[in-house]
Amino acid sequence: MKKPVVLVVMDGVGDSASQLGNMVQQATTPTLDELKASCPYLSIKAHGTAVGLPSDDDMGNSEVGHNALGCGQIYSQGAKLVNESIESGKIYASQAWKELIGGVKANGATLHFLGLLSDGNVHSNIHHLIAMLQQAKADFEAQKAQAVRYADPTTIPHIFFHTLIADTARAFDGDPEQGGYNQFMATIKEFNAVLQSLYERGFVLVDIHDVAGPQQQADGSTKYVAGDIYLPAGKKPIVLSQDDVCYYEYMTDSDSDGKPDKGGDGFASRLLVKDGKLTCEYVDADGQTLYGSYDLVPLLDDFLDQLPDFPYRGARATIAVTGYQGAFGYRISNDYKEKLGDEAFAQACTDARAVADALRAEGYTIASHSYGHLTYGDISPERLASDAQKWNDQIAAVIGETDVLLYPFGSDIAGVEAYKGAKFDTLYGLGFRYFCNVDSAEHWVQIHDGYVRQGRRNIDGYRMYYQSNLLDDLFDTKTVWDDARPTPVPKI
Repeated sequence: MKKPVVLVVMDGVGDSASQLGNMVQQATTPTLDELKASCPYLSIKAHGTAVGLPSDDDMGNSEVGHNALGCGQIYSQGAKLVNESIESGKIYASQAWKELIGGVKANGATLHFLGLLSDGNVHSNIHHLIAMLQQAKADFEAQKAQAVRYADPTTIPHIFFHTLIADTARAFDGDPEQGGYNQFMATIKEFNAVLQSLYERGFVLVDIHDVAGPQQQADGSTKYVAGDIYLPAGKKPIVLSQDDVCYYEYMTDSDSDGKPDKGGDGFASRLLVKDGKLTCEYVDADGQTLYGSYDLVPLLDDFLDQLPDFPYRGARATIAVTGYQGAFGYRISNDYKEKLGDEAFAQACTDARAVADALRAEGYTIASHSYGHLTYGDISPERLASDAQKWNDQIAAVIGETDVLLYPFGSDIAGVEAYKGAKFDTLYGLGFRYFCNVDSAEHWVQIHDGYVRQGRRNIDGYRMYYQSNLLDDLFDTKTVWDDARPTPVPKI
């Protein structure tokens, strides 16, 4: 009578004469004793070099033993496999390592390692972490050695846009708002062309805080000093910002019912976080609600996805909020509490806060553009104090504090002289340390002991039509200009 042949692999049974911790030796095992006496059996090594681990001092486990038995040969496993990859440099040539280090470099991010940490030498070894840290440092030092410190941060230019025109047919439709849009706005086509030109001319996006920042002095005091910006040879820094990122009702809501509609003037209606990404809500001419890249933030993100070397240490743009109609398209100023009702107002605050958190996480800086869009240089100190406090109490309380103020209309509280007086005391007391006006020069920066000032150039229809020569260092207006614009652009 034929009988089956059975191969039994007893996993986890230590074959040792020692009884210490050895339950097989200490137990009564009549069946196992009989099988060993009457059947062929063999003890095999399941640790160390016999199963592809670095040395015979390395304990085994079921995983490495199963792998070795299953393939019928000894091959490098676990820690030994990683050792060989590190020693040969294969791990650092891998796509995973390149993407990891590339992302850290492009975004100025912190490198995090998450995994097992032990000297067990099966699944991990502490020396692997040390080797990767050493390589990451070497990569950083090599890149830094090739970079050049930007000599004079006071020569860094700053440009800005207003809300971008998504639909030129609706923005330039002959209604009373057309002239203002033509003067003060840029189209999506123009914005994309400007970005491309900046990149091709060797500009690199930096944050306004990179221009200068606080540094503790030997006497314990704090003083603002020029930033240490290291860029590849031939590259030059530039700051980018956008004003009035509120999506005003007059631009999107034609029937004043509090909702964007097809009668709007062709602008995005709000920023939001959708599927983990910042995007825009936009109502088209047919009344369809669409989501996509209809304003600066998602358009810039799209551009950087393709050209990740454009930003310095993950810098994006400074996004300025005017408070009287809320922030990012959410009506979170107190005037809207009664209009919206408690529940809807609370939800608007929650949504605005989520956008602010996402902006900061991506590398954007949020700035104040005042509460009432007032000319801070012209109004009384008392009115300025009231307006700035409103922004702090109603807007910053929801989207977070900022130390950056972009003056509405570029209306500075002083000329080229140092700040002093009641207006400055108010703004400084509210935490503002970076102040930006509007200027025509290629660059204008003042670094004082306690604050920083910077001039900005507007990129819009008026500047491109009448003063294109003042933009020649940035782009050729002829290649940027959107032919959908009516001409001549109205004079201011």
